[in-house]
Amino acid sequence: MYYSVQREVDRLLDDSLREVALSFDNIRSQDVVQLKRRFGNREQGVVVQIYDPISGTVALSRRMESLPVMDRVGFSDFQLDGKTWRAYTFLNPYGQIVEAAQPRFIRSEIAFQTAKPVLLPLFVMILLVGLVVWVIIGQGFHALNKTTGAIARRSPTSLQPLSMKGMPREIVPLVNAP
Repeated sequence: MYYSVQREVDRLLDDSLREVALSFDNIRSQDVVQLKRRFGNREQGVVVQIYDPISGTVALSRRMESLPVMDRVGFSDFQLDGKTWRAYTFLNPYGQIVEAAQPRFIRSEIAFQTAKPVLLPLFVMILLVGLVVWVIIGQGFHALNKTTGAIARRSPTSLQPLSMKGMPREIVPLVNAP
């Protein structure tokens, strides 16, 4: 169930990355420098990088090391500072490479927080069902253990029949057998 939630959250976050990147589809070469100043130091989960191959200017939405410029359009994973990131890259009509990226650990945390309200009651229910099954099976074996204990205490020469009181129906034919 957790992995199902994680796949669904990844799909939704991928859609979000794609939408963020595509929202910069009308950025022109002269806008990249201005955007670079406007971005500032925002600490959000998604990092946007706009690379202008003509001027070599990079506008990054957060103060950090630049993201690697992906060599293909679409979704990809990459390593940065020892962390795995997920990115969506596209080439806008004016030739700028726009990337929206997010660390994988943030995505995993979102999936965990999303799955926790569903998984916690399920886990408790499984524990309760296990406890009930353990008690029921224990009661069934208690009667069987009582019968085997009565047989073990008997003398080998005793011909008295065992008492059927409290004996499980399933072993009555075995005890009554000659």
